[in-house]
Amino acid sequence: MASWTRIAKVVRARRAWVPAVVCSIVAAIAAAVTGGSIAASPAAESAANRSSRSIAKSIRAAAHRIEGADADYDTLLRRIGDARIVLLGEDTHGTREFYIERARITQRLIDQHGFSAVVIEGDWSEAAGLRAILTGNVAASDIDHSLRAFRRFPGWMWANTDFRDFLLWLRSWNARRPPDAEPVVVHGMDLYDIQGSIEVVLRFLEPVNPDAAVRARADYACLETSGAATGTAVGARWPDIDCSPSAQQVLTTVASGVDGVAGSAPDNGVYIDALQNARIAANGEAYARAMHHGSEHAWDLRDRHMASTIDLLLAHLDAVSGHRSRVVVWAHNAHVGDAAATSRGEAGFITIGQLLRERYPGDTVSVGFITATGDVRAAHVWGGADRVMRLTPPLRHTHAALLRQAGVRRFYLVLDAMRPLPALLERPRLQRGIGVRYVKKLEIEGGHYYRARLGRQFDALVFIDRTHALRPLRGR
Repeated sequence: MASWTRIAKVVRARRAWVPAVVCSIVAAIAAAVTGGSIAASPAAESAANRSSRSIAKSIRAAAHRIEGADADYDTLLRRIGDARIVLLGEDTHGTREFYIERARITQRLIDQHGFSAVVIEGDWSEAAGLRAILTGNVAASDIDHSLRAFRRFPGWMWANTDFRDFLLWLRSWNARRPPDAEPVVVHGMDLYDIQGSIEVVLRFLEPVNPDAAVRARADYACLETSGAATGTAVGARWPDIDCSPSAQQVLTTVASGVDGVAGSAPDNGVYIDALQNARIAANGEAYARAMHHGSEHAWDLRDRHMASTIDLLLAHLDAVSGHRSRVVVWAHNAHVGDAAATSRGEAGFITIGQLLRERYPGDTVSVGFITATGDVRAAHVWGGADRVMRLTPPLRHTHAALLRQAGVRRFYLVLDAMRPLPALLERPRLQRGIGVRYVKKLEIEGGHYYRARLGRQFDALVFIDRTHALRPLRGR
């Protein structure tokens, strides 16, 4: 530990010639090892240990244990109250326990609190294929086939046994729902499946306005040429092809109601589906182009799109039901947390959690999920084969490491009820985030850690010390 401290001091002194990336990596490691302080004298170490024990005591006193009982989440549900939007996170995409506990919370929100829809970090067009299963229009035995509609990488995020179990519960709930209640279905909010969305828009336009369909097909041909529609942008040609005006033209046509289209209104599900798919084609093209050019702006384009999808859904559900609708969202901590409380926010990035807190003040509750040890499903590279990997133990003085010290293996905290906030929650510390990729040997350099103020990032937090990898459906 002392060696990292000395290196960090040298880096600070030589900042003029040491590359910036080296500065950030070494500073992050030193912060993790020393608890955020470069000083590592025996006295400082002793003080850090006393602080850790104090933090652990505060966490233990405030912890609500998760024991598998029906009443486990009573306190969390009281905190949620009448909020319209509940965001349920995960610090890895490939952890079984996160799906299981999110399902338990969501079931109570639907069954006891009237929530109208579930929104997932998955593609809109692929999630639409689940509607027939959830409303009982096809046999429950077809559910594996329906889940395999999530064909794009990483399909295992949704084509897995735990999400399937939740969908079967939701199908059962819809079958016995009150006669005057609309079925609760799952919606995707992502923008990757541009080709699927183009096909939906064209199918919508062709019978109601053939001329608009012809124009839309010509406009969308640009996306086919650039490679944006299939996610295989041709590097040599992309810089000369900007398909944004073409995709935006189709979106304008659909959003304006399209001459001759009956029922172009918020309560018309067919029209809303076409409108959302036109938005995906336009926003997805902009996102694909930004990603191709390595623009950091791509992250914001995607999160703004997902937040606006929730806006659209709430307006649609309000119009259909005639009353105030409520939705629960499943996505990564990096999306559902408030960016303003993280180093990513300091760098100018935004998140769904931040946008929805701003748009629906007091009506959005964000719940983070953190694990420390166990196994996770992920790939080494984007688009690569998924596998089960052992989680590296969390770095010292990170959120996960300090939460472990409480000595309670499964619990949650209602963070805004803990005032004043203990140092764990108020002070910026490193927090791990594993998406669909996990590069174990390069956790710091590979971007798996970022700084966050936990007590401002989320309204509540679920911690499960040891977790297990998702189990994909057989034959996926």
